[in-house]
Amino acid sequence: MSAESIARWNAIPLNRPDPGSPHLKRSKSNDGQSDEEDDDVSLMSRSPSPVDPMDVEQHIDKYDEYHSGSVREVITVETKLRATNKGFAMLAKMGWAEGQGLGISGDGRVDPIPFAVKNDSTGLGKVNQDFRMIETTVSQRRELDSERQTKESGEQRKAREDAAAKKAAVRDEISTTLRAFYCELCDKQFKNVAQYDEHTNSYAHHHKARARDMQAAQKLMQGRGSKEDVDKRKEKERKREEKEMRKLAAAAGIKLARPSAMASESAAGGTAASAESSTGLKKSGWAAVPPASQTS
Repeated sequence: MSAESIARWNAIPLNRPDPGSPHLKRSKSNDGQSDEEDDDVSLMSRSPSPVDPMDVEQHIDKYDEYHSGSVREVITVETKLRATNKGFAMLAKMGWAEGQGLGISGDGRVDPIPFAVKNDSTGLGKVNQDFRMIETTVSQRRELDSERQTKESGEQRKAREDAAAKKAAVRDEISTTLRAFYCELCDKQFKNVAQYDEHTNSYAHHHKARARDMQAAQKLMQGRGSKEDVDKRKEKERKREEKEMRKLAAAAGIKLARPSAMASESAAGGTAASAESSTGLKKSGWAAVPPASQTS
C-alpha cells in the first residue's frame, strides 16, 4: 500500500457525514497513477457497529442498575428470617418464638437445614452411599478362608464339612446322571437328550468322526508302506555295499563272483544240505574253489 493510500485511509472520518454532501463523490485522478494501488485497501469498516437495543445478554450484569425499585438483598444460608417473612409470621402465630426449637416440647431443630449445591450427575444420596460403602469395605480387610476356619467353633466346622460333603455328593450324582450325554469324540458334556441328539446330528460331530476315520486309515497305510520301504532300503544298502566291495577287490587284484553266481551256489549248497539232512550222510569230495586272478 502506498503512502498516499494510507493518508487517504486515515483521512476518512469515523462519524458518518450527511449523505447529500458533494465531497463524497470520487474525483478522477489526474496524476496518472493506476487504480491497482487501491486494491490493497481493507473493506472492513472502521466505524463501530450500532448496538441492538433488544440485546440484553451483554448487559445482564447491569440488570440492577436499570431495574427500578429497591435494592435487592442477597440471601444466604446464614441469613436469619425477619418478622416480615410469611413463614416467620405463621410460626409466630402458632406460638413459636425466635431462637426456640420446633415442636410442641421445643426440642426440635433450631437452625435451618443446611444444603449444598449438587454438581454431580448422580441421584440424591448416591454419593453419600458410595462413600459409606467404600469406608465399610476398606476399613477392614476381608478374611481368608483359613483365617475364618481357625476362628470357627466345633459346630461350625462340622456344619461346614457336612455342607461340603453334601455338595460333593450332589456333584458326583449329577456327573453320573449326565455321563450318558457325554460325547467322547468332541469332549463335550450335555444336560439332556435333546441337546445330545442335536449335537450327534450336527455337522461338527460328523466332521470330527470322518477326520478320525481318515487319520486311522492313513496310519494303517503308513504302517504297511513302512515295512516295504524298510525292505527296499535294506536291499539298496546291500547293493551299495556289494558295489563298494567289488571296487575294493578290483583295486587289490581279486576277482569276485557275480551276485547271480553266488546266489546259484548258495542255492546248490542249500539243496546239498537238505539232501544230507534227509540221508544223514555227508557226501565226500573236493569243494569247488573259484580261480584266483593273477596279480598284475
